[in-house]
Amino acid sequence: MGLFDWLKPRVEPPPPPPAPAPAAPVDLDALAARVRRTTTWLAPVEVSHPLPAGVSKFGGAPWLGRADDGGPAGWPVCPACKVPLTFVAQLFCRDIEALRLPAGHDLIQIWLCEEADCPNVAMGWSFAFWVFCATTGDGEALSAADDDAGGSVTECALVLSTHDELPSYHDLAAPELAALEAAQSDEAIDAAWRPHEGSKVGGHPAFIDDNAHPVCGQCRRPATFLLQIASDERAPPRPAGSPPFEWAPHGLEIGARGTAYFFACLDCPPFAVDTVVQGDAEVAGDG
Repeated sequence: MGLFDWLKPRVEPPPPPPAPAPAAPVDLDALAARVRRTTTWLAPVEVSHPLPAGVSKFGGAPWLGRADDGGPAGWPVCPACKVPLTFVAQLFCRDIEALRLPAGHDLIQIWLCEEADCPNVAMGWSFAFWVFCATTGDGEALSAADDDAGGSVTECALVLSTHDELPSYHDLAAPELAALEAAQSDEAIDAAWRPHEGSKVGGHPAFIDDNAHPVCGQCRRPATFLLQIASDERAPPRPAGSPPFEWAPHGLEIGARGTAYFFACLDCPPFAVDTVVQGDAEVAGDG
């Protein structure tokens, strides 16, 4: 000690911070009940005879309405490049309880611009989706497609089945995932906490890459997941010895063996659909 050190005031060390309260244990049953959602699988089956225009399906003759019902009046063209759109699919609320549309609408249609030079094609992908919601009305005549209009999607009927599913375990909070990993094997987690990868309505999006769930541009809340359309329709897990990929019978090539996901905010008008496409690359756009 120096000669004058005893004159210096002693500085007491600060008290140690309080120990953090132990985290409440995660109730896995309650967690699963909270995040479980109902989804309707859309299994396409190629048909030998044309289907009516008034059924839920891929390809073929779509329902074509009037200019005042929200849907396309006559075969639509791309608003940007004026090339006839490719009809992809249509879904009626009467067929699919999980389908959520704005009040008064009972039909959603997915169309596709396949023109490589279209100004709306983003980031090098050779397509851009367009979505229409319409009010068909009970007992109204349903229009057939224009024979001169284009379309490259093979007509398929839909085999519908309803299931409950959980989100991807990748989307769980860290404490939830840690509790799940402590209680279950990796194989059990991968089997249960993995949404259906094929075409479906409702449930949880089965992203190929990272979670890309968009938010509403107005209220900033997560948009509602409407549906997804996949290039490969086989339900996981893949059968032993099966090839890693098979094109679905509708023949729609979504990017690099990818999936298109459709979202919308049902609370903020106007009803605008946000599309995310994932495969070997990712692109998002409005329809």
